[in-house]
Amino acid sequence: MAQSDPLSRIKQRRLAIAKRNARLDRLLAFIGPERARLDQEDRKLAAVEETLVRLAGVNDDDLLLDFPSITEGVAVTPQDEEESATEADAEDTSIPRVGTARPANIPTTPQMFDLLLAEAENAGKPGLRGRDLVVGIRSKWWSGAGWNSILPTAFALAAKGRLGRQGKLFVRVRRAQPNAAQVAARH
Repeated sequence: MAQSDPLSRIKQRRLAIAKRNARLDRLLAFIGPERARLDQEDRKLAAVEETLVRLAGVNDDDLLLDFPSITEGVAVTPQDEEESATEADAEDTSIPRVGTARPANIPTTPQMFDLLLAEAENAGKPGLRGRDLVVGIRSKWWSGAGWNSILPTAFALAAKGRLGRQGKLFVRVRRAQPNAAQVAARH
């Protein structure tokens, strides 16, 4: 009988171990797919984070390279590439990406573009970069303007043909003035 007590205890312990292993197997069946799902989500979040970090340092002018329909027919010269490298180094990082609310009683953004581009033409400049538009608007009308307060409008106007593009410069669009015969034909 003395031997049966140790055997009985061994059998009980083995039964307890089998029950615990069965419980652990059920937990592992749940944990395995859950861990795979979390790993997949983590990989996706890492890719999104990497993209956001990369885009945070992108100059909005450089985004035009992703939109060939906007830049179609615009030649980029080696001089433009050299200028962009030196200007990117000197870019004003004090301009926020998102600006303050637009103040009341200032010209519309297209009107501000037209005024700044007219001044640039009078100064002998062929046009202004997006950065120059933002800096000009900040200095004359809207001190809290950010990159995203100004540049999306400039790109939209360029896409609609209301602003021109020469390389990375925004330029005024020259509308053909009707001659006397065209004016007379309309009336």
